[in-house]
Amino acid sequence: MKRYIFLFMSFLFFLCFWIFSYRINNLDGEKLNIWIDENGNELKVPIIKVLKGNELTLITYFNKNDKNYIIFPEISGNYAEIYLNGNLIEKLGYGKDHLFNLYLKPHLLFLGNNLKEKNELKIVIFDLYKGGIKTTPVLINEKDLNKFSILKFINYGFISSLGGIIFFSIILVLDYLFFLKLEKKVFLYYLLSLILLLVSSRDFHYISLGNQHTYLIMKKIFFVFLLASFMFFIQTINTSIKKRRLFNYIIGILLLIPSLFYIFSKDVYTLMEYYNKFSIIPTIILFLLIILYRNIERYIFLFTFLACTILHDILLVYYPINGDRFLFQYGLFSYAIFIGFRIIEELKNANIKIEDYYNKAFSDPLTNSHNRFLLNHIKLTNEDTIVFFDLNDLKKINDNFGHEKGDEALIFVSSIVKKHIRINDYLIRYGGDEFIVIMKKCSTKIAKLKFLEIQEDLKKFEIPLSIAYGISKFNENLDKTLQIADMKMYKMKSLIKKNRRKKIKGA
Repeated sequence: MKRYIFLFMSFLFFLCFWIFSYRINNLDGEKLNIWIDENGNELKVPIIKVLKGNELTLITYFNKNDKNYIIFPEISGNYAEIYLNGNLIEKLGYGKDHLFNLYLKPHLLFLGNNLKEKNELKIVIFDLYKGGIKTTPVLINEKDLNKFSILKFINYGFISSLGGIIFFSIILVLDYLFFLKLEKKVFLYYLLSLILLLVSSRDFHYISLGNQHTYLIMKKIFFVFLLASFMFFIQTINTSIKKRRLFNYIIGILLLIPSLFYIFSKDVYTLMEYYNKFSIIPTIILFLLIILYRNIERYIFLFTFLACTILHDILLVYYPINGDRFLFQYGLFSYAIFIGFRIIEELKNANIKIEDYYNKAFSDPLTNSHNRFLLNHIKLTNEDTIVFFDLNDLKKINDNFGHEKGDEALIFVSSIVKKHIRINDYLIRYGGDEFIVIMKKCSTKIAKLKFLEIQEDLKKFEIPLSIAYGISKFNENLDKTLQIADMKMYKMKSLIKKNRRKKIKGA
């Protein structure tokens, strides 16, 4: 039931996000919705034509008013030139040898203060695939420029931070891989997935990809790397499928097929057609993972949002809507966040392992106290008190009752001492039946009172127990302090033996 609630919430969030994106792109202002092409046909935005390396010329007219800025929320093309009354006023890009993805970024143009009563605005769009105007341009005045700032941040500024997020994640993984020496296989998959995703995410930035030949090569790299990133990431997913390896092989083959089509595409048009058709494969895989992934309740939101963005963009390619823009780049954010959460989980588990190793390295497995190796890692001051003690007559207990009973006695002693000392004090098994207690910021007087109480509690064992102990204030050097405490302990042990002899003689 919980799974379906998360699924419904993720669909609801995507719907809200889609409405928000649609509203942001449909700006208020004087809309230039009707354009005329070179054949004299009157067209209404969205206007998308198959260009295949040709140009599309569109012309519109508007009357003079107080609005001398124009915003193009989204132009589909690799390069464009804009003319006002026959004069070139803006180049979007650097020419046909420096191709861009114009649709990623909104464009703001100043039309000047000397507009005619009736003005002609012409845009010439060049694209290797499909080009045109996807969202209605609007005329605005200077006081409404904040609309462009918001639009630019949402549609481009927000996306441009994706690379930085991925790069930070890569640094984090490298840190754990090479400095903490953790389990490398799963982190290697994350590292490869993130590096490939970082390269492929460059496709969503307003950068020059070179001439037509270079542009084709770069687009192939972006698309293939994106699928490869997804494939490596899937290797880290723990599904409910018993034959997980076979499942991963099948997924790998499904992703390899479109990759081969991408690699051998002869031109950008063919490549983009393959990309749009094969995008359904990752969508199906994502929905499969939603069904099969064991921990999906935590991540169904991100998985579903990514799948919805891909499905949305596939439909938008074939059924364009004015003001509706591609959302896959936002879906990549959910993908990056998902990887981030998975890395945090892996790091958390790795830290638990490291802590476990640390505890085992400094813990005595029998008594659950610390072992003597911890002594070199405790910072001592002159305010600390050291107590050296051992269990009396452990050999007799072992000889008369067996070693298991002797072990029980040591465990009991450890539990009683821990019961009486504070959290920030240390109980250390020095060896055999010898123990050291380090009492932080504690006087010898309080330490003596504590050990008198401990001595009384030890009598509650089924075989009454006793300890001999020596107490010394820490004085600069641990070894010397232990020697003093050891001497005091043996004096006490000698006194205990003398008293026993007197009792025996007296008896």
